Amino acid sequence: MSEILPPQLDSSLLSSLGLSASAPLQSVSVYNCVLHAEQAAIYIFNQSGGTDKVAKGHIIASRVLGCLLYVFHERPTFITAAATSTIRTEILNDTTDDRNSLIYNVGAMYRDHLLRAFRTTMTPPPPTPQHPSRPTFDKMVDKWGEDLVSANLNYDTSRKKALARDGYRCKLTQSWKDSSCKEIRELAQMAREFDTGRGNVQVCHIVNESLAQHIDGDTASGKLEVHSLAQTTQRDSAASFLRILDGFGMREIATKLAEANGVHSLANLLCLLTSVHANFDDLAVWFEPTSKEHEYTVHTAYSIATTYGHWQDNVTFSVFPHRHKAFRNAELPLPDPKLLTLHGICARVAHMSGAVEYFDEIDRDMESLMVLASDGSTSTAFFESVLALYTSTLSVP
Repeated sequence: MSEILPPQLDSSLLSSLGLSASAPLQSVSVYNCVLHAEQAAIYIFNQSGGTDKVAKGHIIASRVLGCLLYVFHERPTFITAAATSTIRTEILNDTTDDRNSLIYNVGAMYRDHLLRAFRTTMTPPPPTPQHPSRPTFDKMVDKWGEDLVSANLNYDTSRKKALARDGYRCKLTQSWKDSSCKEIRELAQMAREFDTGRGNVQVCHIVNESLAQHIDGDTASGKLEVHSLAQTTQRDSAASFLRILDGFGMREIATKLAEANGVHSLANLLCLLTSVHANFDDLAVWFEPTSKEHEYTVHTAYSIATTYGHWQDNVTFSVFPHRHKAFRNAELPLPDPKLLTLHGICARVAHMSGAVEYFDEIDRDMESLMVLASDGSTSTAFFESVLALYTSTLSVP
């Protein structure tokens, strides 16, 4: 498990949160409240001999919240002010006497509905946590749920446009898409001239495309028909993610993602080699913006970059000048800088907090205990029983 969070914040971070180190206990700082909650969960986890999965989930939830605050402070971006204010309000403006449980629930919300929105996983997201401010949160989630329109899962046109925009190349390895080189003679010629290799280049979603799946909607009315518990959970998770974007000052992006095919818009797509795509989806590759428009430094976990001969540590997104004639006059938006930045924040927080290992553990439990219902579909009761191991209510002294 990841290291315990630092014992306290420095004065500049307390100041950035609009708080005083000498303030009364109930409002000392969001971060110090998170530390207290983390320590309480660690105590229960240790008392169980390291077997209490709920307590472990609460440790990770509190760390996600603390690491978000830390990253917002250490790496200020367009998100910092609105996101910090939202988190502070969620924690300090709540009147509950059980602040630890509140922190676990708020942290779990960001863990399960923000970080997971950028990560591929076989496990369905847990239900949105309950906390004393739930009526207000429910109204916000319901609002975004009503705005969601089912995504057309056939995104072939968007895929082709994204490939044309990015020049049929992986932005990070410079590899050319092999099948396109076989179809387009001019592309094959450029691939030979640049000599950076060819491979299976895929179109990759920034916000995971699974966010929009399992939703069967009437696009004319905008109303959703949910046919199973899994679909209900997926819809609620999507609505929760959009509500978080809204709270972070990203309402325009949330609105676009809620539209039909919004998750397949070019602003949410980029081209990566298959192996890099998998690492990007697992939050092991991410981008952090520089001072130049559409320019990013590339960060990786596990020394991934060393396995590629032409790896780019710095990339600039632009429209490939030699477009295929079918898209010569088409509008080809670049990947949205705000989405890429938020993906990068979530990747960094996921590794700092231990959420990556936590997600992997849940996936392993699902894999090892998988059962099928008599009709061949995954048992709803099974999913509920596995998720209950990690999400049951925990009474903290």
